[in-house]
Amino acid sequence: MLEQTDDNYVLDFIEEAFWGAWTGGNDFGHRAYVGEILINMGQVSLLFNNNTGEFEWVDFGYGNFDTYSDNPYGIVAENTQEFLNKFKLVDICD
Repeated sequence: MLEQTDDNYVLDFIEEAFWGAWTGGNDFGHRAYVGEILINMGQVSLLFNNNTGEFEWVDFGYGNFDTYSDNPYGIVAENTQEFLNKFKLVDICD
């Protein structure tokens, strides 16, 4: 996806992941927005903690986010490999 783009695009992509509108102006430390996931409690946002290497979830519709480290939600995976291991390949039959 990023191989055919210029340096400015890549820099903008990284900047949005860490400091974009998803933060709502709140301080989430060195966390990057990865996307949305659907779990048993509903749809939550997935963040990557650049300090710890952990994938974390947060529900922006609930809680106080003035200082995220004071009000964290949960750890999805302790590292990238553990996170990838949670996915299962599904064969869709026609």
